[in-house]
Amino acid sequence: MARELFAVSVAIPAFNEAARVGKAIESIRRQTEPPVEIIVVDDGSTDATADVAAALGAHVVRQKNAGVSAARNRAINEAKTPWIAFCDADDVWFPQKLARTRAAHELRPEVDFLFADHRSEYRGKITLLSMFATAPQYRANVTERVADGVDFFERSALIRGLARANFIAPSTVVVRRELLLEQRVYFDPDLPSSPQCHVSEDIEWYLRLLKFTDGLAVDCVLIEYHRHHGSLSDNVRRIQDGVLKLGDIVAAAPDRYAPGAAAACASERRTHLRAAAIAYARGLQFRDARPRLREAQGLEFRPGDEVLIALCTAAGLPGGVWAADALRHAWRHALKPALRLLPRRR
Repeated sequence: MARELFAVSVAIPAFNEAARVGKAIESIRRQTEPPVEIIVVDDGSTDATADVAAALGAHVVRQKNAGVSAARNRAINEAKTPWIAFCDADDVWFPQKLARTRAAHELRPEVDFLFADHRSEYRGKITLLSMFATAPQYRANVTERVADGVDFFERSALIRGLARANFIAPSTVVVRRELLLEQRVYFDPDLPSSPQCHVSEDIEWYLRLLKFTDGLAVDCVLIEYHRHHGSLSDNVRRIQDGVLKLGDIVAAAPDRYAPGAAAACASERRTHLRAAAIAYARGLQFRDARPRLREAQGLEFRPGDEVLIALCTAAGLPGGVWAADALRHAWRHALKPALRLLPRRR
């Protein structure tokens, strides 16, 4: 009976993912507790994405290209089960993913939003063994350890953690579909996205979803998140500016989001401004780094950041970028290795 109540549809948004979507579908098919259906929303692909998915038994829905948010929303409406899970077309589930999520749900059946730990892969190598283990925002905001490997987050605590850093991969998420339909908690397809700035549709959605439910986490790696060259996660500056823009969006319409979301984003703005500035400086874009550091200083003055502003200003002078790049190269390849060879004090 418990398994029947936890009947799940899996939503896979896919755009030109013929080379990867098959692996994602096969990993879902290998679940020890399989889902009721796999819905692949082909978001205007020009390759064989739909054919690959259909050949593997997925229910394929075709639409004109409208983006990942619109594709996920289409799957939410198409699904026929009480619960819906999300899986990106280039990610892979481990066999116990749904079984472990169901078991966690049975411990706190009133919670409508569940997620799990994940590891990251890039070009065939595991680059992160556990997101939860490396994200202090996760441990710092756990409300209650429900059982071994299951953590409960009161919604305000989870909001505080997510305002600092996103540790929830959408491919780990399972949510009660009725809640999404009744409260119209769909993904926003109109969030700003450009080569310079991308507002995460995932975090924005979490901050609205948490208006209606707490969160429950399976503290176990249940999916492998795949990064690849040219993916959004490769562009740190675009991501950091998107985080800042999201804070502006939440501040402009606080009632649309969970209580406390606007305050949480505002409290972390200085941290994100500095992170964005550092990302720009590392990319030798010092003119873009300076205004972000100055705004951060306006929120809270720190002497060390005045030094960074001065360095960015100097680097912006004629020949400054070349000098900064040469210094960075010398540090990485000569000075830093040399310091490692010096005897340590006992």
